[in-house]
Amino acid sequence: MKKRQKVVVYGLILVILLATGISIKMGLSNRSEEQSEPPVQNTVSPLTEKEEEQLKQADSLAMQYDYDGAIKLLQGQDFTGVEERLLDYKLRKNETIMWSDPALFSHLSMQPLVPLPEKAFSSTGTVDYQGNNVTTDEFERLLNELYERNYVLVRLSDIVKKTNDGTWQFVGVALPEGKKPLILSQENVSYNEENSEAGLSSKLVVDKDNRVKSCYRAGENELAGNYDMVPLVDQFVWKHPDFSYRGSKGALAVTGADGVFGYNVSAKKNTKEKQRAKAVADRLKETGWTLASYSWAPINFDHSSLAMIQADTIKYQEEVESIIGETPLLLFPAGSDIGTWQPYNEYNQAYLYLKDAGFSVFSQQNATQESWGEFTPEYYRNSRIMVTGTALENGHSSLTPFMDIADVIDKEVRGFP
Repeated sequence: MKKRQKVVVYGLILVILLATGISIKMGLSNRSEEQSEPPVQNTVSPLTEKEEEQLKQADSLAMQYDYDGAIKLLQGQDFTGVEERLLDYKLRKNETIMWSDPALFSHLSMQPLVPLPEKAFSSTGTVDYQGNNVTTDEFERLLNELYERNYVLVRLSDIVKKTNDGTWQFVGVALPEGKKPLILSQENVSYNEENSEAGLSSKLVVDKDNRVKSCYRAGENELAGNYDMVPLVDQFVWKHPDFSYRGSKGALAVTGADGVFGYNVSAKKNTKEKQRAKAVADRLKETGWTLASYSWAPINFDHSSLAMIQADTIKYQEEVESIIGETPLLLFPAGSDIGTWQPYNEYNQAYLYLKDAGFSVFSQQNATQESWGEFTPEYYRNSRIMVTGTALENGHSSLTPFMDIADVIDKEVRGFP
C-alpha cells in the first residue's frame, strides 16, 4: 500500500475510534445521569403528636362502643389513617344490635368484698360474712367469667334518660352481636366499724395517682389497695376496655348511719371527713361509677310506715346527698320494695313521696329470673340478683347464666373438699 493510502486509512480508523469513544462515553454519561435521578415516590407526611393522640382517643371510644363519639372526634380531619378509621367505625356501628327492652337488662349485686376470709369467716360478730359476702378472689374470678361470656357493663343512667318535660325515656344501648349488657352494683357501701374489725375494707381513698382505692386495717396501719369492688373493676376495665360500655363501671348504694365511704359525716363540725368523702364521691363519678341511695339506716321499706320512710329520707338528704349529690337511683335494702309486681300508682303513698324526693329509678332483689324490668314515663324499676357466699356454696341456679360456679367459688376457704 502506498504511503498516501496508508495515511488515509489510518485517518479513517482514528476518526471511527474517536467517534466510537465519544459515543460510548456519552452513553455511559447518560446512563449515569439516569441512575442518579431519585425514583419518584408517594411521600406521606408523618403524624404529629396531636394527630396520633386523636387517633388513639378515637380508637378508645370505639373500643367501648361509642362509635358516634369516635366519628365526631375525627370528622373533618384529613391526616393519614382518618378515612380508614371513619369507615371502620361506621361499619361497626351499623352492625350493632339495639337492646331496647327494659326487661332484658340483667343486674348482679353484692355486699362489700372479703379480702381476708380466714378472719372474716371466723368472726363472732352479728354478720354472717361467709353466707352474705364473696371474697376478693371470687369476685376477680367472676369478672373473668362475665368477660368470657361477653357481658358488657352498663349504667342505669346509660339506658334511661330524663327528658326536658320531666318524664323518662328508655334509650337502651347498642352493642355488637353476641355482646350482652349487665348492670353491676354493690350494696351498703358504708364501711362500718364491725366490717373493719372483721378484716373487710375500712374506707375508700383517692391516692396520689388520682385512683380510688380501698383500705383495710393491718394492726395500727391502714393499707390502700385493690381490696373491694371499685378498684378491682377499675383495674379490670383498664385491662379490658371492651368490658365497659362508654366507660361504665357500676352502681354503689350508699347509706349514712355508719358514715359515707368510711368517713364520719354526721358530725356538723367534721368538715375534713366530709371533704374527704366528697373527694371520693366526685372521683367515682368522674371514672364511670353511679352513686345510689341505700336509704340512711338502711331500712326495710316493706316493714316501714310512710312516716318512717319520710324520716329516713330526710336524714339521707341531709347527711348523704350533700356528699354524693342528688341521684334518682334507689336500691331497696333487705329484699324490700314499696309495692308488689304490679306497677306503682297514684294510690301508693310511699312511691309518691319518694318521687317527690327525687327518686325515679328503683331496684329490688329477685333471684327467680335472669332479668326483669318495668318502665313507664314516670319511673324505671329493675330487679337485681344477689351474689352471696350462700348462693355460691349451694350452686344457686340464678347464678349459672353468668358464671361457672365451680370456677368462681373458693372451696378451700369455704371448707369444701
